[in-house]
Amino acid sequence: MQRRLWDLDELILECRSDTVREYIKEAVVCLEAGAIRASIISTWSAVFFDLVEKIMELAVSGEAAASEIVARLENAESRNDIPALLKFEREILSQVKTRLELISEFEMTDLGRIQDDRHRCAHPTFDRSGRGGPRNLNRWVRWIFRS
Repeated sequence: MQRRLWDLDELILECRSDTVREYIKEAVVCLEAGAIRASIISTWSAVFFDLVEKIMELAVSGEAAASEIVARLENAESRNDIPALLKFEREILSQVKTRLELISEFEMTDLGRIQDDRHRCAHPTFDRSGRGGPRNLNRWVRWIFRS
């Protein structure tokens, strides 16, 4: 089913996680206000926390690889190890694809684009022209809200 941009408020309600729902709401508010870069950054945060919550659910259910990933995250958090936390974020897509098989190759490509767009939007020095940010917003909107 094809959804329209103005259906985003309805789609927010379909999000099962309170944490992820808050990031998505923030992304939609930013998008509606024309703050595209801020919207993309919030969208990546929603994707990231959605994946972390899914990994944690798998760990609780006894999935060994998920338990190891959670242990690595919790260890980095407890030590406030910023380089390890940044590495965790950088590698999350490959972890959920290769170790947990939660996403397909196509989804990894699409989510990788969101992650790359987030980095370009959050670090404007990478694009000194001031035109940073993706050219196709529908790409990430469709993925994050797909059924």
